[in-house]
Amino acid sequence: MGNGRGFPTDPAVIPMQVAISNVVAISAGGSHAMAVKADGSVWAWGWNNSGQFGNGELVPLGQTYPPVQSLFSNVVVLSAGGAFTLTLDGSGGVWGSGYNYYGQTGDGTKCHAGDAGQNRRKPRLRCG
Repeated sequence: MGNGRGFPTDPAVIPMQVAISNVVAISAGGSHAMAVKADGSVWAWGWNNSGQFGNGELVPLGQTYPPVQSLFSNVVVLSAGGAFTLTLDGSGGVWGSGYNYYGQTGDGTKCHAGDAGQNRRKPRLRCG
């Protein structure tokens, strides 16, 4: 819910405002959420177990974060998947980060979240 408290011991049972403003687009994944601000920056919160935030970090099991800025930039459209994120930037480039076991991030490779160094922790240009 963007409050930095963990699941499942502290679920939000009433609507809560996320501490972020100037949002023009939003997408919810399986365990994370992403927002695009008017300036094209991307912010993420929730669980970043597979690098889906695109900020170069991973979050241990059960630990969540309030909104943090991603490395995605100049974003006009985004989509949060189960444990990955895809964005479209202003020049038509498609970027992805996160879990890639089935090739979701679009670079022609596949890797398991447990494979050291194989997660797409930082956004990578996929096509465009």
